[in-house]
Amino acid sequence: LAHLPNVPALQKPLQDLATDYPQALFWPLQLSSHQDIVGQRHGAFQPLWAALEKTKAPVQTAMTFTKALDRLTHPEKSLPAELRGFREAFLAQDAARAKERWRRLWRKHVEVELQDLAGMVHVDFGQRVKVKMQELARKLGLVVAGELRDADLLPGKREVWIKFLQEMQQLPSTKQWPNRKAPIEAFSPWLSKFDARGSWLGVEEQLEVLGQ
Repeated sequence: LAHLPNVPALQKPLQDLATDYPQALFWPLQLSSHQDIVGQRHGAFQPLWAALEKTKAPVQTAMTFTKALDRLTHPEKSLPAELRGFREAFLAQDAARAKERWRRLWRKHVEVELQDLAGMVHVDFGQRVKVKMQELARKLGLVVAGELRDADLLPGKREVWIKFLQEMQQLPSTKQWPNRKAPIEAFSPWLSKFDARGSWLGVEEQLEVLGQ
């Protein structure tokens, strides 16, 4: 897959693989399609995703499964990496990438809605993070929201953003759970009920989870 953009001859056999053994292709394709590394691969991968969508394999369920697995990581551990990604893009004066990074971290870690994929661990943490961000923003003269404007990312804001991000290295405390361990449904209700069998999925083919 990594060579596909430069070796178009691989497209046909990979599409055949998607048709005949969709789940053999889905997992590596998803890893190779990560938004941080996809770059020029996006156009080359689109026909493969289209081929997968035409199969009877539970592709959408597999994507949901991956998103739910991501929610098993405590937000205290994953937010710092998201903040670093935003900082790198901002300091590189790449406003488009900085805005996208910020939008992603805001949706994932700040404005979190209680849903099947994200449980109370993420909702509670997001509320605490939002309060801290808003307090820092008022103190530093920044405007923080789900969408940043070009004016929020001007070079003149550099020192203020650096100060903001330094302060955010000290994350707010999280809710204490009984026995100091939150149950799986507090991370992802969907995953706590997950069953890979086709009868639970409502499809003909069961979901093949790597390592299961």
